[in-house]
Amino acid sequence: MILYRPWQFITFVAIVLTVAFFSIPTSEKLGQIYFDSYQYDKALIYFNKVNTLDENNIPTLKKLKEYFLIQGSVPEALEVQKKLVFLRPKNISYLEELEQLYDWNQQPVLKIQTMKKRADLLPMNERIEIYIEMFSGLRWLRNYEEADRLAEFIQLDPILNSNVNLNELIIEYYLATKKSEEAIHLLEKNVIKNPSDTRSIERVAEAYRFEKNYEQSIVYYQRLIGISENDSSLVNSVAINIEKLKSTMIVKNFSSIELIIDGLLKMKRNDLALSVRQVLIKALPEDPYLKFILIESYLNNNMQDEAIKLLEGFEFESIKNADSIYNAASQLNDIGKPEIAVRLMEKLVEKFPRQSSYLEFLGDLYEKLGRKDKAIEIYFKILDFKKRVMLNQKSLLLALNESSLRNLPIIPKNYSFRKNPIFTQDKQVTRVRQKVLYLIDGMDSNDRKIELLEKLLNDSPNDKLVLKRLGYIYFTLGNAEEAYRFFDMAYIGSPNDKDVLEVLARRDIEQKKWVAAELKLESLKRSESYVDLQEELLFQTESPLHENFCRSLALKDDVTLSEKIVLSRCYFRERKYKQSLQIANDLIDHNPPDARFQFLALSSCLEMKNVDCAENKIQLLNTELQVSESEMRPYREYLEEIKAELHRLNAWSFRTSMDVLVYQSWTSYKENLEIVKRWDQFGLSFETNYIHFAQNKSIVVKNLKVAGKYFSDSFEISVGPHFYQGITSQMSPYLEILYSKKSSFMSMHYSRDRSARSSKELVENNVRTHQLELYAEENLSKRLSSAQSLSFFRAEANSEIGNGYNSRLDLLYKIWGNLPLWSGVVFGHSSSSEKNGSTLFTNNYFRNSSPYGLVLAKKQTSLVNKFPMLDWDTRIEVIGDYDRGMSFARILNAFARVKYHYNFNKFIELSSSWGQETTSEAKGDAWEFQLSWNHWW
Repeated sequence: MILYRPWQFITFVAIVLTVAFFSIPTSEKLGQIYFDSYQYDKALIYFNKVNTLDENNIPTLKKLKEYFLIQGSVPEALEVQKKLVFLRPKNISYLEELEQLYDWNQQPVLKIQTMKKRADLLPMNERIEIYIEMFSGLRWLRNYEEADRLAEFIQLDPILNSNVNLNELIIEYYLATKKSEEAIHLLEKNVIKNPSDTRSIERVAEAYRFEKNYEQSIVYYQRLIGISENDSSLVNSVAINIEKLKSTMIVKNFSSIELIIDGLLKMKRNDLALSVRQVLIKALPEDPYLKFILIESYLNNNMQDEAIKLLEGFEFESIKNADSIYNAASQLNDIGKPEIAVRLMEKLVEKFPRQSSYLEFLGDLYEKLGRKDKAIEIYFKILDFKKRVMLNQKSLLLALNESSLRNLPIIPKNYSFRKNPIFTQDKQVTRVRQKVLYLIDGMDSNDRKIELLEKLLNDSPNDKLVLKRLGYIYFTLGNAEEAYRFFDMAYIGSPNDKDVLEVLARRDIEQKKWVAAELKLESLKRSESYVDLQEELLFQTESPLHENFCRSLALKDDVTLSEKIVLSRCYFRERKYKQSLQIANDLIDHNPPDARFQFLALSSCLEMKNVDCAENKIQLLNTELQVSESEMRPYREYLEEIKAELHRLNAWSFRTSMDVLVYQSWTSYKENLEIVKRWDQFGLSFETNYIHFAQNKSIVVKNLKVAGKYFSDSFEISVGPHFYQGITSQMSPYLEILYSKKSSFMSMHYSRDRSARSSKELVENNVRTHQLELYAEENLSKRLSSAQSLSFFRAEANSEIGNGYNSRLDLLYKIWGNLPLWSGVVFGHSSSSEKNGSTLFTNNYFRNSSPYGLVLAKKQTSLVNKFPMLDWDTRIEVIGDYDRGMSFARILNAFARVKYHYNFNKFIELSSSWGQETTSEAKGDAWEFQLSWNHWW
């Protein structure tokens, strides 16, 4: 039937289509359904579809923001919220949510900007909380420019300015940023609004005090303690105003009154400060602290008699009063009155002798007053007291340990009675020991230093600071053996201490213990002394790497201070004194005054024989750098030697001697005179001697030597003719070569004259002799030395010819550490051959001999004020001779010599020798006396 009614059909279809259309959900609706069903990922798909079609769909944007927040994607949520604010810029809730997201995303500047936008949309009375938060944020960001603008804006608005919290925040900001004037302005306005607000009054006073406006500060402090506004405005009447207060008010506001006194002192109004303190002492006569601050006022006003009188009236019985006295003494010391403070502390210590803090302060006062011995005495009292306390604690631990039922140890496992941890770990003990060490360092007497350091060492045997100081002192005393003993002890307790390692490494190098030195150097690789010690080790071991080591230092671009010092020493050891001096002078010019640099330069100047340079360096070391005279003495002596040597290069010199020899049946007397003239490295000498042999018949022998001489640093060569006149006359060549250095001496001598030691029979028979003598001495080590001699000779008498040689070796060992006492052995051998020999040669000249024996010798030098100098030596030989059939002790020799030096190479010498040979046939003695004088001008 509906077909016959078309309009009904059309209406029906339209209704069906409409219902169908509105029954199908939209993408936004589907997204909402999925979102509410916690299917966020599917919801995101539909929300994105909607957002693509309509970017300004606010409900969809809100859901997207929620989705991102649920997923923890704050940056994406922030971007969506920015879009919402853009679409609805005056929506308060949107702005507030944007602030929250800026906060979560750590963007405080943008958050504050958004807060300002939100505040602009609100009524003035609702902006206060926002401005408080904004102001706090700007202060936290240190955006003081914006904070100042906001503060000015708030102060201009009456509603905002009336808010107490906001006003307080601005005041705190001004005080924190040192804008005291602005803070004071606001605080004074608060005081005007509420005159009874003590907090505001106090803060105004503090602000004025911070600005050093002490007068206004005192005005407000007076108001704070209850003085009326009219009275408080007069600073000159402050004492009168305080005197009007009741005692209870004075006690209650005592800290403010102290600040008033301090302000008066800062204003240099000591008279007013004294008046206020006198008012206080009247109000509170039993308060010891008030007495002490009154004492301080007396002292500030140069009223010392009143201060001392008040001090003497104190009672020292109660410990509470004692602490106040201690504090007052400390204040007296702070204001520059230690002499009064020490009197106070002496009385206090007398009453409380076991209070270590009082004792320490008394010691500090003694030290400040220059009474160092008293300070050390007090400090040791503290250490002794602490030690007794420690021993009591140790005894208690032991007692508890023994009485423990379970036998469990109470003493810790790492407890060491030798190290005394309870003693050495006490902070006051450590502090006091450091003070004692500081005072010891300033002493002049080494004996006193050693006494006190050993006392400290008894309490703490492993204290490396004490051990090192003892070691250094013994070095200055020249007792290296004892010094090394202390450094060895320090090394046991502190094997990584750089000072200890350096000293012991130097000792190992000196004693040629190369492996031990290298091990210590490994631990010193990062120290400044490493390069120094490495160079020393390479030099002493004569390593081929030494030259490369020095060259690498010279080629290095960035050379440290210690490396420059080592490089200067490298050049010095290579005898490149100019380069060494150049580096030393560079160190002097570009560094603070240092004696090490001057000594480097001085050594080079001396080796270059530059007298002016050396004298300049010595003067600087002695006057400006205060180097001790004992340390400078060797350099001064060496300089004098150089001066003398330079003078002697063109000087005259002479040597004269007298010699008497008594041998069995004959006697000889010899006179000798030698004159030398030098011209720098060259010279000419004239030597003449006169020998008189006496027996039944006297024989006279005369010798004249004329020699040209050549001198160098190590060599002296003499060559020339030798004229001889005896029974016959003859001329022969003469040659002598001498070589010497610090540790050795060698000589070679050729002549045809042995008359000085020949027998009378050889002279009578006109025996002609040729002799070449070689002699060498060398110090093999500090304790071992050797002497070797070897001579070849030829003798002719008519048709008789004889050849032979003599040799001898002496080895001496220093048997006494600090005394120059030596003992050793002697070996020798002589051999000869002869043609047409006779009893003349056999008995007097050519004897095969192999001596052996023991030697005891002593050498002593006395040095007083450099010159005059006296040295002497003695020698005893007990010898046997194998080839001559003489058993041990058949030959005895003794020698003694005294040498008086009255200047460099100017001396008078007296010597005497005695010898005895005992054979199966007879016993023979020989005596010799010699007196000689050496002088130059």
